[in-house]
Amino acid sequence: MCTYQLFADAVRPGISPALRFHFEPGLAPRGWWSGLGRIFPRVLVTGGEHEDFIDPILITAAAIPEEVPDTTVFVLPGGVHEDFIEAFGSGEGGRGADYNAVVSWVSKTLQL
Repeated sequence: MCTYQLFADAVRPGISPALRFHFEPGLAPRGWWSGLGRIFPRVLVTGGEHEDFIDPILITAAAIPEEVPDTTVFVLPGGVHEDFIEAFGSGEGGRGADYNAVVSWVSKTLQL
C-alpha cells in the first residue's frame, strides 16, 4: 500500500458525501463537472508518468472535456508527483517539457 493511500484512508471517514468528489475527482459520476465550462473556459491537467495518482488524474482528465472542450492534458514522461514544483524549489525550474507546457498554456490563456 502506498503512503498516499494510507493517508487518504485515514481522512476519508471525515469527508462528507457532498465533498467526496472534491477529494477524489476520479470517482465523480458523469455530469458532476456540469457547469465547469461557465467558470473556466480552459483547463490544464498535468501529471507525472510515474506518480501514484496518474490513473485518477487521467480518469479526471478524460471527464473534464465533456464540460470544457478546451482541456489540455500533459503527462511528464518519467515524471513523479510535483516534479514541476520541486524543480523550482531546487533552483532547476524554468526549463523542461513540463515547464514549457505550463508556460505555453498560460500564455495562450492570457491572450484570450
